[in-house]
Amino acid sequence: MTVDDSYRIVDQLDGDILISRLQLPRTGAILANRIDVLKHQELATESEYQAVSKISHYLGRLLEDRSVKLPLVGFNSNRFDLPYLRTTFIRNGFSPYFFGRLISRDLLLLARRLSCFDERFPRPESQSESGKLSLRLESLCQHFGLLKGAQKHESSADVRLTISLAQTFREMFGSDVRRFDPYEGISFHRESGGSKAPIVMVREPEYDLSQPSFYRCRPKGLLCDDSQGRAIWVDLERYRDGEGRKALEWYQAGKSSFFVDDEVSDQKLLQLLHSARKEFSKVTTANFFPPSTCDVEQDIYRAQGVKFETLNSLEKAISSGDKSKIAGSAKKEALILFTRYRLREIEDSADPKFLKTLKAYGEYRYGGGLQLRRTIDEDLLDAAENFHPTLLALYDELTLAENAASDSETRKILASLRSFYDSSLLVRLMGGAPKAN
Repeated sequence: MTVDDSYRIVDQLDGDILISRLQLPRTGAILANRIDVLKHQELATESEYQAVSKISHYLGRLLEDRSVKLPLVGFNSNRFDLPYLRTTFIRNGFSPYFFGRLISRDLLLLARRLSCFDERFPRPESQSESGKLSLRLESLCQHFGLLKGAQKHESSADVRLTISLAQTFREMFGSDVRRFDPYEGISFHRESGGSKAPIVMVREPEYDLSQPSFYRCRPKGLLCDDSQGRAIWVDLERYRDGEGRKALEWYQAGKSSFFVDDEVSDQKLLQLLHSARKEFSKVTTANFFPPSTCDVEQDIYRAQGVKFETLNSLEKAISSGDKSKIAGSAKKEALILFTRYRLREIEDSADPKFLKTLKAYGEYRYGGGLQLRRTIDEDLLDAAENFHPTLLALYDELTLAENAASDSETRKILASLRSFYDSSLLVRLMGGAPKAN
């Protein structure tokens, strides 16, 4: 939805996207948004590729009409919506960057800042955790009278709530999310001409409602930064307590919340920072994260290649249907995305080669082989959390929900989902519904 300076909606693009044959929706997601998947499939008219093409043209048209950067606003969008949008663009051969003219603005991060700097800001209690502050979209909108009852978790309704909440923040607190950058550490970056050894107290919301203060402060020292607005800071309390590398934190301009309370010149803290810089002298923003081993769609930026040359060739390959056009440093990842695009979008279900490839993908994704986490986390109590749920796990989730369903509407929604599972070409190629444990 496009809004004017007063947050009035002046244009919008919406529609329903067909669930692809590569997807089996999770039971929890369906119960959250209350979608009857069979009805959805009857009414939806566009494939993912067609929808992305429309979104790209919509945003492109808005940018043509503006001489300044366009804020793309959401709630918790830096963590979910923006990565999901970029992943969907790239896997369909579209660039999501628009030459840097589209900038992300996350209303949740503004809520965090207001929560720890403005005493007037509400402190609603979480419905799931007693005594804990909730800064969820639903909680805040209910407090400000923008929402009665539960949140629908439907895209159009959620966007309208986000618009109303953004307008409320501007009117009540004088803060406009469209002009808000949550990362205040940039002024200390050495690449930007900042201090050589800064230590700052960083404010964070106090989520424990039993505490007298509505915020808390933590001392953080700059370890390193780069020319792209990225930096690694050390939480000096955690480092003092022996947490080692776990005390290092990643931040990025425009995306991370980092709210400066004051600069600090405490000698003990300076000694801790000096020690951390010596211990982690080889850590940089370029090597902070280990090379990812997950599926390419969980780390879509691997498919871009150097200076996006692979992404450009993927776009040409998809538009022409010719995979030989794919080239560049990320050719392997781009070929995977090209194959999945063909499986998802091209109607060729009678071709034995197609069926063989689709079955192999199903066994990979729903057979326990698709790694979700960027790198394997050995500390997880359940090692299966590193991977996509298996087909058996999906059916078990569905069965548990069916047994717990207490009303006819929920039972109908779940029956529709089971029918969708059972009729899925992917499930049939994998031998049909697995036997329950």
